[in-house]
Amino acid sequence: MIVGYSYLPSGAYHGFLYADGKMIDAGSLPGMPHSQLVAVNGAGLAVGFASDGKGLVRGLVYGGAGWST
Repeated sequence: MIVGYSYLPSGAYHGFLYADGKMIDAGSLPGMPHSQLVAVNGAGLAVGFASDGKGLVRGLVYGGAGWST
């Protein structure tokens, strides 16, 4: 499994997971158009952050059910 981020046509960026030939967009949080995934463990849980692009950043964990703080 690989994690990272990718830019959207709007200029925002979203974290993604890549596994088994599929790229999964992790999305972001309401009011925070940007997200990035930076590491993943053997259980498939990824850590990263969401940002509003103005200085507010929240560290998060992403799993199959979405984001959690």
